[in-house]
Amino acid sequence: MRIAGLEAGERVRARADGPGRVVLEREEDVLESFSGSMTGVFEHGILEQLRSEWGEPTLTQAFSLAFSTGVMHTISGQRENW
Repeated sequence: MRIAGLEAGERVRARADGPGRVVLEREEDVLESFSGSMTGVFEHGILEQLRSEWGEPTLTQAFSLAFSTGVMHTISGQRENW
């Protein structure tokens, strides 16, 4: 595996490559491939400013979402399906 450049913990995909032959291929890390690709596109601090404009959902909005999806998270963080 080391000769192939694979390390412990890496995600691989197995695919058939003919009778009796299986090929392991490293899965692409999508987050890693895009991480940092937008550096310099936004002015410093603008994303934090935009996020602060979102605010927290109102209680009515939170209950509406919970009832429409059938999922509610309890105060303890447990997920309950309705």
